[in-house]
Amino acid sequence: MATNLAAVALVERVGRRFLLAVSAAIMAITLFSLGAFFYFKEAEEAAACGGGGGGGRGSGSGGHGGNQTLPCAVETQVVQNYGWLPLLSLIVYMLGFSIGEDWASSDINRQFPKS
Repeated sequence: MATNLAAVALVERVGRRFLLAVSAAIMAITLFSLGAFFYFKEAEEAAACGGGGGGGRGSGSGGHGGNQTLPCAVETQVVQNYGWLPLLSLIVYMLGFSIGEDWASSDINRQFPKS
């Protein structure tokens, strides 16, 4: 709510287009960091659990494909060192959304009514 009030105050000073650009940039950066976290987490888990593709003959359970039925319970270095990153990314994403994209959709609906 505080960022919405800040955005309303900033609209007159810096303009809507700038706030939309900043909002989009913040959201893109946070989504990229969230995706990178899960990419490296999965890659490290695959390396630690031996499931890096190329299982060859005898992999899997009873010849029903190469997928493991139970996940490997290994806490990776990515999770240990950067376990805070998903939560921070989502919080900053919500703040970035409320700076520009949140009110922009309602502003567009007012300018272009459906009927």
